[in-house]
Amino acid sequence: LSTTERPKVVIDTEEHRVVTETIQALAADQGLFQRGGMLTRVLREQEPDDRVRRDDGSPTLRVVPPANLRERMTKFAAFTKFVKRGDEMVEVAAHPTPWLVAAIDARGQWPGIRPLVGVTDTPFLRANGSICQSPGYDTATGVIYEPNGDFPSIPETPTLEDAQRARDTLLEIVCDFTFEAPDHRAAWLAALLTPLARYAYDGPTPLFLIDANVRGAGKGL
Repeated sequence: LSTTERPKVVIDTEEHRVVTETIQALAADQGLFQRGGMLTRVLREQEPDDRVRRDDGSPTLRVVPPANLRERMTKFAAFTKFVKRGDEMVEVAAHPTPWLVAAIDARGQWPGIRPLVGVTDTPFLRANGSICQSPGYDTATGVIYEPNGDFPSIPETPTLEDAQRARDTLLEIVCDFTFEAPDHRAAWLAALLTPLARYAYDGPTPLFLIDANVRGAGKGL
């Protein structure tokens, strides 16, 4: 934003006003979110991580460091202060002060800045049964969908036949595994689908256990 487009924030001793006006300006930052009492941003994975394996470019959540917060503040607000020159007080451009950056970082709640529940790179199910498949921030769930590949379009009102075809396609993956009974195969399918429905319900996620009565049955695979 140009200087004329950014809201002006005058830095003085009324710290509560300065902080509030700066947060109002930061609400225009579409890349800034609040999550768990922290200001958060979305970055894309660029380096290998030994702990979690992700594809290059996968979206991840990171806490906004103070230096980046200060940079964002100057992008979305024009800061000024009054200085004495001769017998007059003159308004001049100013940098955000360290106390201002620290106060905003420690607020814990930032009205106007969007809450972030999570980020995913695949379509997912909402609580009302609809499917989020449009990239970007989903207002209904507070989840960011940033696809890391191409996904086929899903009908808004799929039929039972659509669901059955999808089920059969997924079960084809494990067609060579010797499930003891159909309900064990169904449990595998439920385990596969549960992460895609995680934002559709509240509370804990079911735990799925894979076991076998002989070695080499394919548990690890």
